[in-house]
Amino acid sequence: MTAFRSVSSCSPNQQRALFGSVLLSGGTGSSPSLRARMQRELSALVSPTTKVKVGPPVPCGAGLSGSL
Repeated sequence: MTAFRSVSSCSPNQQRALFGSVLLSGGTGSSPSLRARMQRELSALVSPTTKVKVGPPVPCGAGLSGSL
């Protein structure tokens, strides 16, 4: 999983913060089951003491300005 590899490439001190604040964006990020799936899969890959939190999709700037 790309998200896991990206966070794991950072220093151990930063990994806890990054795993605790994963945000989804873009069209695929708004898929209803993606948030739960990423939460489940990332949690299975990290230490049980590492808290994983996948937040809801954030609005994209281009899509947001196009709706105005």
